[in-house]
Amino acid sequence: MKGDETFRGPFKEGAIVLNLEYGIEDPSRPYSMKLATDFVYGVAFDPNGPGRGASVKDTVPTLTAYLKDVVFPKLEPFV
Repeated sequence: MKGDETFRGPFKEGAIVLNLEYGIEDPSRPYSMKLATDFVYGVAFDPNGPGRGASVKDTVPTLTAYLKDVVFPKLEPFV
């Protein structure tokens, strides 16, 4: 995969998830290097599971609020 292509997973065991190519900034100083990166990554639920591929980062706050506001209050009388 090259350029701006996006792979949305899932990754297979042993998959290469990053391949960096770099060059020497100043050939007269072989240890002089400049590297600019812009990595974007995330974790998502299984698209075939109950999370339907939703972003974990975006979904966890909603799940936490639901547990706090709906589920736990119903369980309090039993504690």
